Amino acid sequence: MRRLLVRGWGTLFFLLVGVGWVQADPIQALVNQVSQTDYTGYLRDGLYTHQGNNRNDGQPDHESAKAFIYNTLTSFGLSTVYDTGAYGGSPYTNVVAMLHGHVYPQQIYIVGAHYDSVNCPGADDNASGVAAVLEAARILSQYQFERTILFIAFDREEDGLIGSYGYATAHAGDNIRGMLSLDMIAFNHVNPTYQNKAWVTRAATGSPSATQTALANALSTYSTITPITGVMGYSDHVPFAGFGDGSALLIEYAMSAYQNPYYHSVNDYTVDSLGQAQTWTYGSNTYFYIDYAYATQMTRGVVGYLATVAGLMEPPVVIPEPASMWLAVVGGGMLMVGVLRFRRSSPSRLTRAHVTDASLGLHPPIRLGV
Repeated sequence: MRRLLVRGWGTLFFLLVGVGWVQADPIQALVNQVSQTDYTGYLRDGLYTHQGNNRNDGQPDHESAKAFIYNTLTSFGLSTVYDTGAYGGSPYTNVVAMLHGHVYPQQIYIVGAHYDSVNCPGADDNASGVAAVLEAARILSQYQFERTILFIAFDREEDGLIGSYGYATAHAGDNIRGMLSLDMIAFNHVNPTYQNKAWVTRAATGSPSATQTALANALSTYSTITPITGVMGYSDHVPFAGFGDGSALLIEYAMSAYQNPYYHSVNDYTVDSLGQAQTWTYGSNTYFYIDYAYATQMTRGVVGYLATVAGLMEPPVVIPEPASMWLAVVGGGMLMVGVLRFRRSSPSRLTRAHVTDASLGLHPPIRLGV
């Protein structure tokens, strides 16, 4: 029996050592919570993107979308305000929500998207970017970070970057370390030249590129999107190019009127009056216009970037790998073998987890727009 006992404990020691311990990636745990279902709900059902809607400045849907954004950000427990002002004599009202940093609160990272349109529903341009800001806020608001994160829905981008220039001018003295503009992220052109790619650009040659590089790395690490870096001088990232590590624009790779069939048109919508999804034709085939899965992947990269640069405070969770191991126990002259199972867990949460990652079964297109 003694020989059996020694052999049994030796087997147990070997198994325990052989299992090894690995450190979970806490940022991956956040990224995995990005939900296509929630993203779709914001874009299709909350931001006034149906056929016939019009979010142009001064239109009723513009005001309704603004209120939806404010109420949604507030529902996440974020400190949310209407940021009203004027730039160049033109009034604007941004919606700004703050996730306060706990170690370096004066160091600020911004993720923003414009909520106005060009006399159309503006589903891709740019409710798609606003939906990503809301989804990122939903997830990140449940955690603590070293640095402050601002979630901003900018007003009147289509009129000359009025809201973003107004905010950047008014906050020129703030320690803004980096800024992301999400502008048109839901049209995924089916041509392999464009498909599942995205532009990650800075405002001008010579402007800081650290934010651009960090976002491209996050997309490569946490999404299926292939980032293409470059320079592009029109979107809400431009007013922030001189701050900290610079600014960056995330936008679909097929981003012009030559590739996007509904760019700046009344056909830029999610569903019609009967609830039928907007489609487009390429070659002899018809595709869904809005690619929710593609936009969700874009959002995963954004969440990964923000959690990294803002400094996620949750400690990593140590878990066994694999999730189960054989356990040998000796007693009473008998060798008993069983399986000890481990439940993997994500970093401790500040609030109840909300994880939904359901596919809607759509076959979307691959496009770009500004």
